[in-house]
Amino acid sequence: MRIEAAANSVALIQDDFESKNKAADFSVLFRSCKNVDVAKQLRAFLVMLGKAQNIILSAKLVNLYAFPGDVAFSRSTFDQIQRKDVFTWNSMVAAYVRSGRYREALNCFNEFLSTSDLRADFLQFPSCVESLSQSN
Repeated sequence: MRIEAAANSVALIQDDFESKNKAADFSVLFRSCKNVDVAKQLRAFLVMLGKAQNIILSAKLVNLYAFPGDVAFSRSTFDQIQRKDVFTWNSMVAAYVRSGRYREALNCFNEFLSTSDLRADFLQFPSCVESLSQSN
């Protein structure tokens, strides 16, 4: 039933893009994705539309893949984002924490600090503190 709803949403979004009368609302599609296979189809759809480099949509995909446990695909999606912002880094750190991969969460946070010119925000610290307490 949810896949059918997602398919209907895709058809509506395609119509919206073709008519260019309305902006597409991807939130329905993201809420419809309850497994990794459907999420991967959504990613393919975003690539087809040229929206794969949208930071917000890509960060949502990073989160989406992590919920059913495909953190490797989360990381792959994350690595393909060319211009990462604090939100995308937070998403990747949180994806590692949610899946119990605390050491990798800390490594990702360290990577953030050492490779980006961005500043950590208050959303990253709870995930990192949890990772520190769980990794010992």
